Amino acid sequence: MPTLELEVTQEDIARRAHEISQSDECGSDEENWHRAGRELRGEPDGASHPAPGQSAGSGDGGVDPSPDEH
Repeated sequence: MPTLELEVTQEDIARRAHEISQSDECGSDEENWHRAGRELRGEPDGASHPAPGQSAGSGDGGVDPSPDEH
């Protein structure tokens, strides 16, 4: 049975990252961005991701650029 992948846009990620930033569970802007992307793609919360300050590199197959707005 084929799986359906939802297209997650940068706007979707930005919106969710902002929601996270307004919650009691927020982190840095970059952490919120990556968390939002994982949530919207349906990845598990404990998904493997690089330590702060390290590049995500390749391997996840998705585009997840950090936000340009600071």
